[in-house]
Amino acid sequence: MGRRGWILVAALGGLLIGGTVAACGSSPSAPTVPPSSQSRPPHRAAVLKGRIVGTVTGEPIAGATVSVGGISFVTDHDGTFSIADTGTDVQEVSISGDGIVPRVSRLSVSDRDVTIDVIQNRPPFELAFFRELGRNALESETGLEPLRPLSAAPRIHIRTVDDAGRQMDAALLDLVEAALRDAAPLWSADRHPIEVIERGPDTRQGQSGWITVLFPSEVVAGACGRATLGSTTGRIELNYLNSGCSCSGNVIAPRTVRHELGHVYGFWHTAVRGGVMSSSWTTRQCNGRPSTRETEHAKYMYSRALGNVDPDTDAAGRVLSVPGEIVIED
Repeated sequence: MGRRGWILVAALGGLLIGGTVAACGSSPSAPTVPPSSQSRPPHRAAVLKGRIVGTVTGEPIAGATVSVGGISFVTDHDGTFSIADTGTDVQEVSISGDGIVPRVSRLSVSDRDVTIDVIQNRPPFELAFFRELGRNALESETGLEPLRPLSAAPRIHIRTVDDAGRQMDAALLDLVEAALRDAAPLWSADRHPIEVIERGPDTRQGQSGWITVLFPSEVVAGACGRATLGSTTGRIELNYLNSGCSCSGNVIAPRTVRHELGHVYGFWHTAVRGGVMSSSWTTRQCNGRPSTRETEHAKYMYSRALGNVDPDTDAAGRVLSVPGEIVIED
């Protein structure tokens, strides 16, 4: 079977432009067509119709250039485009234009009416902040990271004793659970609130799909907590014995709990003061909740699949294999 591809087409006066080759001239003798074949309808190539819209707004994006297989098409006023399918199973598609972050994704011939969203590069979206929050631009020494949004809601086990077996205060456990519950929908743009929270003296650390909240039994200097980043299997550690982490009468600030949960949901540190994922904070932010800037950018993060790379390129597969465990200490 020969190679198959996609061709962008436009209709004009009932004629198909750009994908039709006509042969001129005549043959001395025409082949005889079997009667059974004369009644068959002529082959018609399937047409993939699509629309480009804003990621969060859903607005149609007019004037964007959609490129497939080296051929380009500019979207109409309502963001639509059309592609004649000649059979290639999967084809890369890129979208570019004024006021949008260039996107590269993939289309399948099984998709007959597709909608592709692109990030509009205008407030409230800020590309520099998104690179800090979602791609570790602030602290990375090896380049921007791929996005690591969770693909499912985590289950959380709060251990009711510390590492030495000492019973934890019930009020502290209530504080931790409340902070986890209220922050999870904000970090995931309401897509993956926590599935379940349970408590007990045991641990589920290492069990697939479980985040275990642990309380170290020794002071960890300079750190209020640490967490596994972008995974539903891992841990959150809260250093309740570190006096520098106490706030408003609590041995652990609710803000710290929400910060560590932000790491679980795939977010890195930022330089923007006032946000929960800021690399620095003050006692005035003891009960800090994710800022409007953070929650707006979480919507973009959770509109993309795991492995999306800068500026907005989807991974070849739906899941990127990330070697090892990433743990962020704060």
